[in-house]
Amino acid sequence: MREERRRWGWTQLELAKRAGCTEQHITRIETGRLVPDGALKQRLAETLRINTWELGV
Repeated sequence: MREERRRWGWTQLELAKRAGCTEQHITRIETGRLVPDGALKQRLAETLRINTWELGV
């Protein structure tokens, strides 16, 4: 997910705002300390325009 976010040129905060979650959620997901629930996983994938399995979480 981090690579996709960076490919878009977004900060963690920008991705969080676009996906409707907090920056802390993004940080925890990217560092492996949090596995997003199904709804958040779907929103992140849609925001990044990738499949859910491509998130790597």
